[in-house]
Amino acid sequence: MVVEKTGSRWSPGGRLAVAALPALCVLSVTLAFSLRQPWLGLTLTWDPTARAARVLRAQGPAAAIAPGTLLSAVADPSGELRLEGEDFTLEPDANLPSYASYARFLARQGQLADMLHRPGLALIEPSGARHLLTPGPSRPLTSLSADFWVQLIVGLFAFSISAGVWAFRPRAAPARYLLLSGFSTLVFAPLAAVYSTRELALPATEFVWLSDLNFFGGSLYCASLPALLWYYPRRLGAVALGPWLVFSALAWFALQELGAFESMVVGRRTPVFVALIGTLGLSAWQRYATRGDPVARAELSWFLLSWLVGTSLFVALTMVPQLFGVDTSALQGYAFSLFLLVYGGLAFGILRFRLFELGEWWFRIFSWMVGAAMLAAFDLLLAATLPMSAPASLAIALLICGFLWLPVRSWLWTRAMTSSRLDERDLLKRVVGVGLANAARERAERWRELLQELFDPLQMQEATGPGAGDAGRTARLVGEGLGLIIPAVGDLAPLELAYARRGRRLFSLRNAALVTDMIDMLHHIHESREAFQRGARAERSRIARDLHDDIGSRLLSGLHQSRVEQTRDVISQAITEMRTIVHGLTGQRLTVDALIAELRHEIGLRLEAAELVLDWPLSEQPYELSLEYELYKHFLSVMRELVSNVIRHAQARRVRITVQMEGGRLVGVVEDDGVGFDGAPRAEGYGLRNMHKRLDALGGALRYTRLGAGTRVELELPLPAFALEGVEHAK
Repeated sequence: MVVEKTGSRWSPGGRLAVAALPALCVLSVTLAFSLRQPWLGLTLTWDPTARAARVLRAQGPAAAIAPGTLLSAVADPSGELRLEGEDFTLEPDANLPSYASYARFLARQGQLADMLHRPGLALIEPSGARHLLTPGPSRPLTSLSADFWVQLIVGLFAFSISAGVWAFRPRAAPARYLLLSGFSTLVFAPLAAVYSTRELALPATEFVWLSDLNFFGGSLYCASLPALLWYYPRRLGAVALGPWLVFSALAWFALQELGAFESMVVGRRTPVFVALIGTLGLSAWQRYATRGDPVARAELSWFLLSWLVGTSLFVALTMVPQLFGVDTSALQGYAFSLFLLVYGGLAFGILRFRLFELGEWWFRIFSWMVGAAMLAAFDLLLAATLPMSAPASLAIALLICGFLWLPVRSWLWTRAMTSSRLDERDLLKRVVGVGLANAARERAERWRELLQELFDPLQMQEATGPGAGDAGRTARLVGEGLGLIIPAVGDLAPLELAYARRGRRLFSLRNAALVTDMIDMLHHIHESREAFQRGARAERSRIARDLHDDIGSRLLSGLHQSRVEQTRDVISQAITEMRTIVHGLTGQRLTVDALIAELRHEIGLRLEAAELVLDWPLSEQPYELSLEYELYKHFLSVMRELVSNVIRHAQARRVRITVQMEGGRLVGVVEDDGVGFDGAPRAEGYGLRNMHKRLDALGGALRYTRLGAGTRVELELPLPAFALEGVEHAK
């Protein structure tokens, strides 16, 4: 909170000390009035059926009276006074129809209070049995009920919050009217606690003062809330409306004190409903006036949410039923606790506590209240107009609300809380489009366009503050939701967005969570793109290596051949290798049968040109297993190299070749009847050494065996397990 320079000699601490004096005075007066009354030790309630007071609890002086006992009269040496239901009215303003009945009520309270102070008090049952007792001179502190303390705490809490705000901003009009509302609550709530928690009666004069001061505080409260809304969070006009509202409330109080009204409901409830309607109108005006200021609108939402939940529920639970003759006085003491929501909400609004989350909470609570009001209205309407039981009317009301309100609520949620008109599918497409854009500049442009469409911020710029360049994956709110910091994603620079919806809203935690999910998706796309590019680079390197090792080396060796036949053979091999490489670039697989057929045809032509006899027995078992390019390419290359070595160095007349699948391996065998070798095969040149390296990478092996006349070379390559499982499943 910003401390205001007022030029006053008083510090905030000094103003708080001064504000504590009224609170201490009210606390002292409330306790003094409550504790100085004679103590019976009884908790009574009126039983309209028996037309007598029923004892709920007895202690102290009345401990001998059993709970459940009915008492119909009070007597002392001067006479007897029969009890009436009106004597147990907790809140005269709400339950007495006229000021005439109020005067009669006060007169009876005075009579009963006088009898409690006299010796020889007797409580009489309907049967005539008497209970003699001597009231204690004062009530002990422990005899004060829970609803007494609730009302006292509400008054102190409300005034403390309002005084705390005023202490730091004494010249601000909203702070002054907030202080006035807190002071009014300090007056009406604790004083009502005195007479609403009495045992039986209070002296008439004391009752009048307490009741009138309670109404005086309520009148000020009814004026202070509309006055506060005139100035908070933005002043609505040049007219000083606040003083006029306070003057009107005081004038109304004076008129009813002078007897201008006959009905207490009119005299003491009209200001409440007028203030309620006025507050609703000013709230709508404030919402329109703050449409371009998201922080002010969020503060207004805090005020309206707390006021709507607190004050409106208090009116709905205690005052509205009274208009239809329902006695709600028993609820009043506990209903005062709803005012804690009002001032708690004001405190959070003033402290700007998580204003960015309020939009969602506001909608949820408001829609819940509307649904509850609709349910109650339909239930009352059905019960009043149709001959049905209460459970049946409630069930039908639930069905009506379910079919009517829930679809409307869903539509309103979509309209009010959705950040943009992009649905999940469109959003996914747009994010993927950002991640898969070819150039970094295009990705940056698409990313900014998507954020602009989602949140429509007034400002979007590269984030430059502390921590803006952190490589995190979490978007974060700044400035109480005025801004949203988006970290860097790959080559996308960090961004700072400000003033969502052209300044009409704050960024919310939901917005931050959505952007965080988008960032995670972009990171995944970025990593996938990098992996794809690494794979593409590896594939290009492999193709280059194949071209260099297989084709380049063969063509180079062909240049150094002295015989034309040898040169033609080398060129033919290079063309065959190139055809295999091109075939692999198409991504097509090759079955083992096709591999054998291609290899048999190619080797047959080469051996025929070299005047060698080929013995290649055909297998009767079909091999339909499909091989990846890398596997069949290396197998073909090694087999070709083995046949080349036979043609060049073995001096053979006959070659026997077999290719088959054995135990999850592809096995090729080349045998010749040539000169053979001593020790290691010296005929191995650069090409075969390179093949050895590739075979090692695939887990393959070459085994050489010296025969009586010639050499046997066995090539073995393991086949992928998943491919073998597919073949077995097909069988």
